Amino acid sequence: IPWFDEIQRGQITVMYENGTFNYSPLFFYLYKLTGDVFGTAHTHLVCKLLHIAAEMALSMLCFLGIERLRGTRKQPDGASFAVFCCCWLNPVLILNAAAWGQTDSFYVLFSVAAVLLLARRRPVCAMAAFALCCAWKMQGLFLLPLFILLYLCGEKPFSLLWFLLVPAVMAAVSLPMALIGGNPFQLFVTYFAQFGEHSGKLVLNYPNWYLLLGESANAGSLYTPVMIGALAIAFAALAVGFVRRREPPSARQIILLGAWSVLMCAFFLPRMHDRYALAGEVLLLCYALLSRRPAVLVSLVLCYTATLNAYAGYLIAPFLPDLAAEPANGRAVPADARSVPERKAGL
Repeated sequence: IPWFDEIQRGQITVMYENGTFNYSPLFFYLYKLTGDVFGTAHTHLVCKLLHIAAEMALSMLCFLGIERLRGTRKQPDGASFAVFCCCWLNPVLILNAAAWGQTDSFYVLFSVAAVLLLARRRPVCAMAAFALCCAWKMQGLFLLPLFILLYLCGEKPFSLLWFLLVPAVMAAVSLPMALIGGNPFQLFVTYFAQFGEHSGKLVLNYPNWYLLLGESANAGSLYTPVMIGALAIAFAALAVGFVRRREPPSARQIILLGAWSVLMCAFFLPRMHDRYALAGEVLLLCYALLSRRPAVLVSLVLCYTATLNAYAGYLIAPFLPDLAAEPANGRAVPADARSVPERKAGL
């Protein structure tokens, strides 16, 4: 909300200079455009509608992608309706965008599009979607192992030079910033700055393995290189297995590998926020709806339970002033900790 208001007052360069705005320039363009078009509307309403629109687009993309991979050629049946309901009523998406007002649906939309395009054997379009995903948010890079894996599988569906599309799109996104007196390389500056954020902590409320260490997780940085090495070994082992098999993954396997790539990064990398695995969670739902295997459905429920538990502390904080007064798991709790009656009264 403060970002949106500052952008409408023309303070964008100041926000970047003092480090208060640490998102992609794409969000600045989006907020500026919608603010100019709906300038008389309430800020909360405009922001929520933006995020809900992205959530709806993502839900429809998942539904249509699943239906295409299911090979549905006739009129939608009961299974189609069930798939639609699961995509439309995805609890993680609803709580992330419609309830919490977060921005993750924007980059996840392009993440899922990239994986579905890979599943449909359209690698060049998939790479373009992946580039846009990374231009929205740095967590889009969690899909990079999937693209490397498919390139190594022997099919070579796209040239190695197509990987240069990612930095090219990221650079193009920043160029318009020069027109308002900003840095034409702002996206790269922002992402490099994010690497140094929360450098003294390893746990930022995502339910990954670092939580098992308790307070000792933030005592030093020894765990980080070890876990990054373990993550690299896991990806390398998987790549070797597919290369030795000499058979490219099927469409369903590509979706599962996309979910695995994102979830593995979120589980092994430090300083993961509770929302950083959203793309993997959405892809896992898509795979569960395609496979309909009980073991996969159980895995999906367990994954969502852990994530929703991590969300809960921030969703209920405004209703519990005592909880909102204290930071939780190294993150600042929303400042607006007024009770519900106070907020309704405008106090």
